[in-house]
Amino acid sequence: MPKAPAPEPVIKTVEAGGNASFECEIDCKTLIWLKDNHPFDEDLAGRATQMSQGKLHRLEISDVKESDAGVFTAHATLADGRITHCTANLIVQPVTEATKNMPQFIVTLTDTELMENTYLRYMVKVKGDPNPEVKFYKDDEPITYKNKRCTIQTEQAESGYYELIIPEVSPKDAGLYKCVATNSFGEATSEGILKVVDDKKIFEGLSDRKTIEPEFQWIKDGQPFDPEERFKVLFQDQEDSLALVFTHVKPEDAGLYTCVASTTTGKIACSAELTVQGSVNLLFREPEAPKVTAVVKEQETNIGSSAMLETKVTGYPKPDVKWVKDDKDVEYSERCKLLYEDDETIALVIKNVTLDDMGEYKAVAQNVTGKSEDTISLNVKAAPSFTKKLTDVHTISGREVKLNVEIDANPKPMVAWYKDGKQILESEHVKLIEEGKSYTLLIESCSLYASAHTRLFVRTISANVPNFAKLILKVLPFSREPS
Repeated sequence: MPKAPAPEPVIKTVEAGGNASFECEIDCKTLIWLKDNHPFDEDLAGRATQMSQGKLHRLEISDVKESDAGVFTAHATLADGRITHCTANLIVQPVTEATKNMPQFIVTLTDTELMENTYLRYMVKVKGDPNPEVKFYKDDEPITYKNKRCTIQTEQAESGYYELIIPEVSPKDAGLYKCVATNSFGEATSEGILKVVDDKKIFEGLSDRKTIEPEFQWIKDGQPFDPEERFKVLFQDQEDSLALVFTHVKPEDAGLYTCVASTTTGKIACSAELTVQGSVNLLFREPEAPKVTAVVKEQETNIGSSAMLETKVTGYPKPDVKWVKDDKDVEYSERCKLLYEDDETIALVIKNVTLDDMGEYKAVAQNVTGKSEDTISLNVKAAPSFTKKLTDVHTISGREVKLNVEIDANPKPMVAWYKDGKQILESEHVKLIEEGKSYTLLIESCSLYASAHTRLFVRTISANVPNFAKLILKVLPFSREPS
Protein backbone atom coordinates (compact mmCIF):
# COMPACT_ATOMS: atom_id res chain seq x y z
CA MET A 1 0.00 0.00 0.00
CA PRO A 2 1.58 3.37 -0.96
CA LYS A 3 2.34 5.84 1.76
CA ALA A 4 1.02 9.37 1.86
CA PRO A 5 3.66 12.12 2.14
CA ALA A 6 4.65 12.91 5.74
CA PRO A 7 5.39 16.42 7.04
CA GLU A 8 8.82 17.47 8.29
CA PRO A 9 9.61 16.52 11.93
CA VAL A 10 9.46 19.24 14.58
CA ILE A 11 11.31 19.67 17.87
CA LYS A 12 9.58 20.48 21.17
CA THR A 13 11.56 21.35 24.30
CA VAL A 14 10.06 21.22 27.81
CA GLU A 15 11.42 21.21 31.33
CA ALA A 16 11.13 18.06 33.43
CA GLY A 17 8.03 18.19 35.61
CA GLY A 18 6.10 20.29 33.10
CA ASN A 19 3.51 19.30 30.50
CA ALA A 20 4.01 18.53 26.81
CA SER A 21 1.41 18.45 24.06
CA PHE A 22 1.46 17.43 20.40
CA GLU A 23 -1.19 18.18 17.79
CA CYS A 24 -1.80 17.15 14.22
CA GLU A 25 -4.67 17.88 11.86
CA ILE A 26 -5.60 15.12 9.43
CA ASP A 27 -8.75 13.42 8.12
CA CYS A 28 -8.12 9.73 8.78
CA LYS A 29 -9.86 6.50 9.77
CA THR A 30 -7.54 5.69 12.66
CA LEU A 31 -4.60 7.35 14.39
CA ILE A 32 -2.16 5.81 16.87
CA TRP A 33 0.51 7.62 18.91
CA LEU A 34 3.91 5.90 19.30
CA LYS A 35 7.19 6.75 21.06
CA ASP A 36 10.41 5.71 19.32
CA ASN A 37 8.22 3.54 17.04
CA HIS A 38 6.87 1.54 20.01
CA PRO A 39 3.64 1.70 22.04
CA PHE A 40 3.79 3.70 25.27
CA ASP A 41 5.12 1.84 28.31
CA GLU A 42 2.97 1.58 31.43
CA ASP A 43 4.46 4.67 33.10
CA LEU A 44 4.09 6.94 30.07
CA ALA A 45 0.62 5.60 29.23
CA GLY A 46 -0.55 6.51 32.74
CA ARG A 47 0.47 10.15 32.17
CA ALA A 48 -0.66 10.47 28.54
CA THR A 49 -4.08 11.60 27.32
CA GLN A 50 -5.08 11.10 23.68
CA MET A 51 -7.97 13.08 22.23
CA SER A 52 -9.52 13.35 18.75
CA GLN A 53 -12.22 15.76 17.59
CA GLY A 54 -12.93 15.85 13.90
CA LYS A 55 -9.65 16.30 12.05
CA LEU A 56 -7.79 17.53 15.14
CA HIS A 57 -5.82 14.95 17.13
CA ARG A 58 -3.99 15.85 20.34
CA LEU A 59 -1.61 14.06 22.72
CA GLU A 60 -0.98 15.53 26.18
CA ILE A 61 1.71 14.28 28.59
CA SER A 62 1.65 15.47 32.20
CA ASP A 63 4.54 15.54 34.68
CA VAL A 64 7.15 15.05 31.95
CA LYS A 65 10.21 12.98 32.93
CA GLU A 66 13.69 13.00 31.40
CA SER A 67 13.06 9.41 30.26
CA ASP A 68 10.17 10.69 28.09
CA ALA A 69 12.65 12.31 25.69
CA GLY A 70 12.47 10.76 22.23
CA VAL A 71 10.59 10.78 18.95
CA PHE A 72 6.78 10.80 19.11
CA THR A 73 4.90 9.64 16.00
CA ALA A 74 1.26 10.07 14.99
CA HIS A 75 0.61 6.99 12.78
CA ALA A 76 -2.53 7.54 10.68
CA THR A 77 -4.48 5.32 8.28
CA LEU A 78 -6.37 7.29 5.62
CA ALA A 79 -9.78 6.43 4.19
CA ASP A 80 -8.20 5.03 0.99
CA GLY A 81 -5.95 2.72 2.99
CA ARG A 82 -2.78 4.75 2.61
CA ILE A 83 -0.61 5.22 5.70
CA THR A 84 1.03 8.47 6.73
CA HIS A 85 2.70 9.79 9.82
CA CYS A 86 4.20 12.88 11.38
CA THR A 87 6.91 13.00 14.02
CA ALA A 88 8.12 15.38 16.71
CA ASN A 89 11.30 15.15 18.76
CA LEU A 90 10.70 15.79 22.47
CA ILE A 91 13.71 17.20 24.33
CA VAL A 92 13.38 17.24 28.12
CA GLN A 93 15.61 19.70 29.93
CA PRO A 94 16.69 18.95 33.52
CA VAL A 95 14.77 20.77 36.22
CA THR A 96 16.55 23.94 37.33
CA GLU A 97 17.28 24.49 41.00
CA ALA A 98 14.80 27.38 41.14
CA THR A 99 11.99 25.37 39.55
CA LYS A 100 12.72 22.33 41.69
CA ASN A 101 12.77 24.21 44.99
CA MET A 102 10.19 26.98 44.50
CA PRO A 103 6.81 26.59 46.27
CA GLN A 104 4.25 24.37 44.58
CA PHE A 105 0.72 23.49 45.69
CA ILE A 106 -0.02 19.76 45.67
CA VAL A 107 -3.52 20.27 47.15
CA THR A 108 -5.14 23.58 46.18
CA LEU A 109 -8.09 25.71 47.25
CA THR A 110 -11.23 25.21 45.17
CA ASP A 111 -14.47 27.10 44.60
CA THR A 112 -16.99 25.93 47.21
CA GLU A 113 -20.70 26.47 47.80
CA LEU A 114 -21.96 25.82 51.35
CA MET A 115 -25.18 26.20 53.24
CA GLU A 116 -25.33 28.63 56.13
CA ASN A 117 -24.37 27.24 59.57
CA THR A 118 -22.30 24.38 58.09
CA TYR A 119 -18.65 23.54 58.80
CA LEU A 120 -15.84 24.62 56.43
CA ARG A 121 -12.38 23.07 56.31
CA TYR A 122 -10.04 24.37 53.58
CA MET A 123 -6.89 22.24 53.38
CA VAL A 124 -3.80 22.85 51.24
CA LYS A 125 -0.55 20.99 50.80
CA VAL A 126 2.52 22.85 49.59
CA LYS A 127 6.07 21.72 48.92
CA GLY A 128 9.32 23.64 48.50
CA ASP A 129 12.90 23.82 49.75
CA PRO A 130 13.33 25.55 52.10
CA ASN A 131 9.84 25.02 53.53
CA PRO A 132 7.68 27.92 52.32
CA GLU A 133 6.08 30.51 54.57
CA VAL A 134 2.29 30.18 54.16
CA LYS A 135 -0.29 32.95 54.62
CA PHE A 136 -4.07 32.98 54.11
CA TYR A 137 -6.09 35.96 52.82
CA LYS A 138 -9.79 36.79 52.49
CA ASP A 139 -10.62 39.41 49.88
CA ASP A 140 -6.88 40.35 49.90
CA GLU A 141 -6.91 40.99 53.67
CA PRO A 142 -4.52 38.82 55.74
CA ILE A 143 -6.16 36.29 58.09
CA THR A 144 -4.34 36.42 61.44
CA TYR A 145 -4.74 34.78 64.85
CA LYS A 146 -6.87 37.79 65.86
CA ASN A 147 -9.62 36.67 63.47
CA LYS A 148 -12.38 35.22 65.68
CA ARG A 149 -14.22 33.36 62.91
CA CYS A 150 -11.29 31.55 61.27
CA THR A 151 -8.66 29.21 62.68
CA ILE A 152 -5.44 28.29 60.87
CA GLN A 153 -4.09 24.84 61.77
CA THR A 154 -0.29 24.47 61.37
CA GLU A 155 0.41 21.28 63.37
CA GLN A 156 1.54 19.46 60.19
CA ALA A 157 3.36 22.40 58.63
CA GLU A 158 6.63 20.42 58.45
CA SER A 159 4.86 18.01 56.09
CA GLY A 160 3.40 20.89 54.07
CA TYR A 161 -0.20 20.64 55.35
CA TYR A 162 -2.17 23.76 56.39
CA GLU A 163 -5.87 24.07 57.22
CA LEU A 164 -8.25 27.03 57.35
CA ILE A 165 -11.30 26.21 59.49
CA ILE A 166 -14.59 28.09 59.90
CA PRO A 167 -16.68 26.15 62.47
CA GLU A 168 -20.01 27.81 61.57
CA VAL A 169 -20.32 29.43 58.17
CA SER A 170 -22.35 32.63 57.84
CA PRO A 171 -23.11 34.84 54.80
CA LYS A 172 -20.38 37.32 55.77
CA ASP A 173 -17.79 34.54 55.32
CA ALA A 174 -18.45 34.49 51.58
CA GLY A 175 -15.64 35.86 49.44
CA LEU A 176 -12.35 35.12 47.72
CA TYR A 177 -9.92 33.08 49.82
CA LYS A 178 -6.28 32.96 48.84
CA CYS A 179 -3.27 31.02 50.13
CA VAL A 180 0.24 32.36 49.33
CA ALA A 181 3.39 30.24 49.82
CA THR A 182 6.79 31.98 49.64
CA ASN A 183 10.42 30.93 49.93
CA SER A 184 13.76 32.20 48.60
CA PHE A 185 13.11 30.70 45.14
CA GLY A 186 9.71 32.23 44.46
CA GLU A 187 6.02 32.37 45.27
CA ALA A 188 2.94 30.26 44.55
CA THR A 189 -0.73 31.19 44.96
CA SER A 190 -3.92 29.16 45.24
CA GLU A 191 -7.41 30.69 45.23
CA GLY A 192 -10.96 29.57 45.90
CA ILE A 193 -14.32 31.37 46.03
CA LEU A 194 -16.68 30.56 48.90
CA LYS A 195 -20.41 31.04 48.31
CA VAL A 196 -22.92 30.80 51.17
CA VAL A 197 -26.56 29.92 50.36
CA ASP A 198 -29.72 29.45 52.43
CA ASP A 199 -30.69 26.21 50.71
CA LYS A 200 -28.98 23.95 48.22
CA LYS A 201 -30.75 21.53 45.89
CA ILE A 202 -27.96 19.11 45.21
CA PHE A 203 -29.71 17.00 42.55
CA GLU A 204 -31.66 19.78 40.85
CA GLY A 205 -31.89 19.29 37.08
CA LEU A 206 -30.38 15.81 36.99
CA SER A 207 -33.71 13.99 36.54
CA ASP A 208 -34.34 15.59 33.14
CA ARG A 209 -30.99 14.57 31.67
CA LYS A 210 -30.75 11.62 29.31
CA THR A 211 -28.12 8.99 29.94
CA ILE A 212 -25.35 9.24 27.35
CA GLU A 213 -24.40 5.78 26.13
CA PRO A 214 -20.65 5.43 25.47
CA GLU A 215 -19.38 4.25 22.09
CA PHE A 216 -16.23 2.18 21.73
CA GLN A 217 -14.20 1.17 18.69
CA TRP A 218 -11.45 -1.47 18.71
CA ILE A 219 -8.47 -1.28 16.36
CA LYS A 220 -5.75 -3.88 15.74
CA ASP A 221 -2.53 -2.83 13.99
CA GLY A 222 -4.26 0.27 12.63
CA GLN A 223 -7.31 -1.56 11.24
CA PRO A 224 -10.81 -1.71 12.85
CA PHE A 225 -11.88 -5.16 14.02
CA ASP A 226 -14.76 -6.76 15.91
CA PRO A 227 -13.47 -8.33 19.13
CA GLU A 228 -16.77 -10.13 19.71
CA GLU A 229 -15.87 -12.67 17.01
CA ARG A 230 -13.28 -14.38 19.24
CA PHE A 231 -12.83 -12.36 22.43
CA LYS A 232 -14.97 -10.98 25.24
CA VAL A 233 -15.50 -7.28 25.98
CA LEU A 234 -16.45 -6.54 29.60
CA PHE A 235 -17.91 -3.14 30.46
CA GLN A 236 -18.57 -2.29 34.11
CA ASP A 237 -20.58 0.91 34.26
CA GLN A 238 -20.30 1.36 38.01
CA GLU A 239 -16.51 1.08 37.98
CA ASP A 240 -16.22 3.01 34.70
CA SER A 241 -13.92 0.34 33.23
CA LEU A 242 -13.68 -1.57 29.96
CA ALA A 243 -11.71 -4.80 29.46
CA LEU A 244 -10.82 -6.92 26.44
CA VAL A 245 -10.45 -10.55 27.58
CA PHE A 246 -8.32 -12.81 25.36
CA THR A 247 -9.22 -16.52 25.25
CA HIS A 248 -7.48 -19.31 23.31
CA VAL A 249 -4.78 -16.94 22.06
CA LYS A 250 -3.20 -17.73 18.68
CA PRO A 251 0.07 -16.47 17.17
CA GLU A 252 -1.86 -14.26 14.74
CA ASP A 253 -3.47 -12.44 17.68
CA ALA A 254 -0.18 -10.68 18.44
CA GLY A 255 -0.23 -6.98 17.60
CA LEU A 256 -1.03 -3.45 18.75
CA TYR A 257 -4.58 -3.07 20.12
CA THR A 258 -6.24 0.33 20.50
CA CYS A 259 -9.55 1.24 22.14
CA VAL A 260 -11.17 4.50 20.97
CA ALA A 261 -13.92 5.88 23.24
CA SER A 262 -16.27 8.51 21.78
CA THR A 263 -17.94 11.09 24.02
CA THR A 264 -19.90 14.27 23.41
CA THR A 265 -16.68 16.29 23.73
CA GLY A 266 -14.50 14.22 21.41
CA LYS A 267 -12.52 11.00 21.39
CA ILE A 268 -9.94 9.45 23.69
CA ALA A 269 -7.79 6.41 22.97
CA CYS A 270 -5.34 4.08 24.68
CA SER A 271 -3.15 1.31 23.23
CA ALA A 272 -1.44 -1.88 24.39
CA GLU A 273 0.72 -4.42 22.59
CA LEU A 274 -0.01 -8.16 22.79
CA THR A 275 3.00 -10.44 22.39
CA VAL A 276 2.48 -14.17 21.98
CA GLN A 277 5.54 -16.03 23.28
CA GLY A 278 6.77 -19.08 21.45
CA SER A 279 5.07 -18.10 18.22
CA VAL A 280 6.56 -17.37 14.82
CA ASN A 281 6.33 -13.71 13.84
CA LEU A 282 4.06 -13.30 10.84
CA LEU A 283 5.55 -11.25 8.02
CA PHE A 284 3.40 -9.40 5.52
CA ARG A 285 6.06 -9.43 2.77
CA GLU A 286 9.27 -11.19 1.92
CA PRO A 287 12.04 -10.70 4.51
CA GLU A 288 14.77 -8.25 3.52
CA ALA A 289 18.28 -8.23 4.93
CA PRO A 290 19.23 -4.99 6.70
CA LYS A 291 21.41 -2.45 4.95
CA VAL A 292 23.08 0.55 6.57
CA THR A 293 24.42 3.41 4.44
CA ALA A 294 26.16 6.45 5.91
CA VAL A 295 24.85 9.67 4.40
CA VAL A 296 28.29 11.32 4.87
CA LYS A 297 31.29 9.10 5.60
CA GLU A 298 33.43 11.82 7.21
CA GLN A 299 32.06 14.49 9.52
CA GLU A 300 33.97 17.48 10.89
CA THR A 301 32.90 19.86 13.63
CA ASN A 302 34.40 22.31 16.10
CA ILE A 303 34.79 21.65 19.80
CA GLY A 304 31.69 22.75 21.74
CA SER A 305 29.42 22.46 18.68
CA SER A 306 26.98 19.68 17.76
CA ALA A 307 27.48 16.76 15.39
CA MET A 308 24.81 14.77 13.52
CA LEU A 309 25.84 11.37 12.11
CA GLU A 310 23.13 10.33 9.62
CA THR A 311 22.48 6.86 8.19
CA LYS A 312 19.87 5.27 5.93
CA VAL A 313 18.64 1.93 7.30
CA THR A 314 16.48 -0.47 5.28
CA GLY A 315 15.31 -4.03 5.91
CA TYR A 316 12.26 -6.09 6.84
CA PRO A 317 11.33 -6.80 9.57
CA LYS A 318 12.45 -3.36 10.75
CA PRO A 319 16.04 -3.80 12.01
CA ASP A 320 17.24 -2.93 15.50
CA VAL A 321 19.99 -0.29 15.30
CA LYS A 322 22.80 0.44 17.71
CA TRP A 323 25.89 2.68 17.55
CA VAL A 324 29.38 1.50 18.51
CA LYS A 325 32.56 3.51 19.22
CA ASP A 326 35.88 1.99 20.29
CA ASP A 327 34.22 -1.46 20.45
CA LYS A 328 31.73 -0.19 23.06
CA ASP A 329 28.03 0.52 22.61
CA VAL A 330 27.28 4.24 22.65
CA GLU A 331 25.31 5.14 25.78
CA TYR A 332 22.44 7.52 25.06
CA SER A 333 22.00 10.52 27.36
CA GLU A 334 20.91 14.16 27.35
CA ARG A 335 24.08 14.95 25.35
CA CYS A 336 23.98 11.96 23.00
CA LYS A 337 20.60 11.01 21.46
CA LEU A 338 19.02 9.18 18.54
CA LEU A 339 16.89 11.13 16.06
CA TYR A 340 14.44 9.33 13.76
CA GLU A 341 13.94 11.74 10.85
CA ASP A 342 11.74 9.32 8.88
CA ASP A 343 11.13 5.56 8.54
CA GLU A 344 14.61 4.98 7.09
CA THR A 345 16.80 7.81 8.39
CA ILE A 346 18.39 7.41 11.82
CA ALA A 347 20.88 9.98 13.14
CA LEU A 348 23.14 10.02 16.17
CA VAL A 349 23.16 13.58 17.57
CA ILE A 350 26.04 14.62 19.87
CA LYS A 351 25.82 18.00 21.62
CA ASN A 352 28.70 19.98 23.17
CA VAL A 353 31.32 17.94 21.30
CA THR A 354 34.68 17.35 23.03
CA LEU A 355 37.97 15.92 21.76
CA ASP A 356 37.04 12.61 23.43
CA ASP A 357 34.14 12.31 20.96
CA MET A 358 36.54 12.18 18.01
CA GLY A 359 36.87 8.80 16.31
CA GLU A 360 34.99 6.25 14.24
CA TYR A 361 31.32 5.51 14.89
CA LYS A 362 29.78 2.30 13.61
CA ALA A 363 26.04 1.98 12.95
CA VAL A 364 24.98 -1.67 13.27
CA ALA A 365 21.54 -2.85 12.06
CA GLN A 366 20.26 -6.37 12.68
CA ASN A 367 17.07 -8.34 12.10
CA VAL A 368 16.18 -12.03 11.74
CA THR A 369 17.75 -12.19 8.26
CA GLY A 370 21.19 -10.82 9.11
CA LYS A 371 23.31 -7.84 10.07
CA SER A 372 24.76 -4.79 8.33
CA GLU A 373 27.03 -1.98 9.43
CA ASP A 374 28.68 1.19 8.15
CA THR A 375 31.22 3.57 9.66
CA ILE A 376 31.30 7.35 10.00
CA SER A 377 34.49 9.16 11.00
CA LEU A 378 34.06 12.20 13.26
CA ASN A 379 36.88 14.74 13.35
CA VAL A 380 36.82 17.46 16.03
CA LYS A 381 38.81 20.64 15.40
CA ALA A 382 40.09 22.54 18.43
CA ALA A 383 42.32 25.62 18.67
CA PRO A 384 45.29 25.19 21.03
CA SER A 385 44.62 25.75 24.71
CA PHE A 386 46.97 25.25 27.63
CA THR A 387 45.60 22.82 30.19
CA LYS A 388 48.89 23.17 32.10
CA LYS A 389 50.91 26.41 31.80
CA LEU A 390 54.54 27.37 32.36
CA THR A 391 55.53 28.66 35.78
CA ASP A 392 58.64 30.52 36.99
CA VAL A 393 61.44 28.25 38.12
CA HIS A 394 64.24 29.22 40.53
CA THR A 395 67.26 26.93 40.51
CA ILE A 396 71.03 26.71 41.04
CA SER A 397 73.61 26.37 38.29
CA GLY A 398 74.46 22.80 37.44
CA ARG A 399 71.10 21.34 38.31
CA GLU A 400 68.62 19.74 35.91
CA VAL A 401 65.65 21.88 34.87
CA LYS A 402 62.34 20.66 33.42
CA LEU A 403 59.83 23.03 31.86
CA ASN A 404 56.53 21.29 31.08
CA VAL A 405 53.20 22.27 29.54
CA GLU A 406 50.10 20.36 28.40
CA ILE A 407 48.18 21.46 25.30
CA ASP A 408 44.78 20.46 23.89
CA ALA A 409 44.57 20.98 20.13
CA ASN A 410 43.44 19.35 16.89
CA PRO A 411 45.12 19.11 14.46
CA LYS A 412 48.40 18.50 16.31
CA PRO A 413 50.07 21.87 16.99
CA MET A 414 53.58 22.96 16.00
CA VAL A 415 55.49 23.70 19.21
CA ALA A 416 58.77 25.65 19.47
CA TRP A 417 60.79 26.86 22.46
CA TYR A 418 62.60 30.23 22.46
CA LYS A 419 65.21 31.91 24.67
CA ASP A 420 65.62 35.68 24.31
CA GLY A 421 63.95 35.54 20.90
CA LYS A 422 66.13 32.71 19.58
CA GLN A 423 64.73 29.23 18.98
CA ILE A 424 66.06 26.47 21.25
CA LEU A 425 67.21 23.37 19.36
CA GLU A 426 68.02 19.96 20.75
CA SER A 427 71.67 19.37 21.74
CA GLU A 428 73.74 17.15 23.99
CA HIS A 429 72.42 18.87 27.12
CA VAL A 430 69.03 20.13 25.87
CA LYS A 431 66.17 17.73 25.08
CA LEU A 432 62.72 18.48 23.60
CA ILE A 433 60.25 15.78 24.64
CA GLU A 434 56.70 15.23 23.31
CA GLU A 435 54.38 12.68 24.94
CA GLY A 436 50.77 12.97 23.75
CA LYS A 437 49.48 16.32 25.02
CA SER A 438 52.61 16.91 27.15
CA TYR A 439 55.58 18.98 25.92
CA THR A 440 58.80 19.23 27.97
CA LEU A 441 62.03 21.24 27.69
CA LEU A 442 64.79 19.39 29.60
CA ILE A 443 68.09 21.17 30.43
CA GLU A 444 70.35 18.52 31.94
CA SER A 445 72.86 20.96 33.50
CA CYS A 446 71.66 24.51 33.85
CA SER A 447 74.41 27.13 33.60
CA LEU A 448 74.44 30.86 34.17
CA TYR A 449 74.01 31.63 30.49
CA ALA A 450 70.60 29.90 30.62
CA SER A 451 69.26 32.50 33.04
CA ALA A 452 66.92 34.49 30.87
CA HIS A 453 63.38 34.76 29.59
CA THR A 454 62.26 31.52 27.95
CA ARG A 455 59.18 31.52 25.76
CA LEU A 456 56.99 28.77 24.38
CA PHE A 457 55.46 29.42 20.97
CA VAL A 458 52.50 27.28 19.85
CA ARG A 459 50.90 27.48 16.44
CA THR A 460 48.22 25.50 14.63
CA ILE A 461 45.88 26.21 11.76
CA SER A 462 42.17 26.12 12.62
CA ALA A 463 39.87 27.47 9.94
CA ASN A 464 42.93 29.16 8.36
CA VAL A 465 43.45 31.32 11.46
CA PRO A 466 46.71 30.92 13.44
CA ASN A 467 46.45 30.69 17.22
CA PHE A 468 49.23 31.64 19.63
CA ALA A 469 50.11 31.20 23.30
CA LYS A 470 53.16 32.68 25.08
CA LEU A 471 54.55 31.90 28.50
CA ILE A 472 57.69 33.29 30.24
CA LEU A 473 60.20 31.44 32.44
CA LYS A 474 62.70 33.27 34.69
CA VAL A 475 65.75 31.23 35.74
CA LEU A 476 67.82 32.92 38.50
CA PRO A 477 71.64 32.78 38.42
CA PHE A 478 73.52 30.93 41.19
CA SER A 479 74.34 32.98 44.30
CA ARG A 480 76.65 31.70 47.05
CA GLU A 481 75.18 31.55 50.53
CA PRO A 482 77.18 33.44 53.20
CA SER A 483 79.45 31.19 55.29
